[in-house]
Amino acid sequence: MLRDRRSEPRTRVNYRVWLAFDDETALVPCRLIDISAGGARLQAPLAPVPDCFTMKFSETSGGSRFCLVTWRAGDEIGVQFMDTLRA
Repeated sequence: MLRDRRSEPRTRVNYRVWLAFDDETALVPCRLIDISAGGARLQAPLAPVPDCFTMKFSETSGGSRFCLVTWRAGDEIGVQFMDTLRA
């Protein structure tokens, strides 16, 4: 059995979020599976996702987090938040 090495508890969710790459002009829809204060697990599109990106909680407004990919498995990725929540 795998041991959970997370330092913070995760909350299971099922939210639609958007990934913004580079200049943030194009947004890619994505599924937020679970989240904690320090990171999240996402179900990403089949298109390549860069190692760093911004996750937006709304397509037009709302908060966002700068993310660093820490693992990849199939269509899921784990990310570490590299900032505090931005409004």
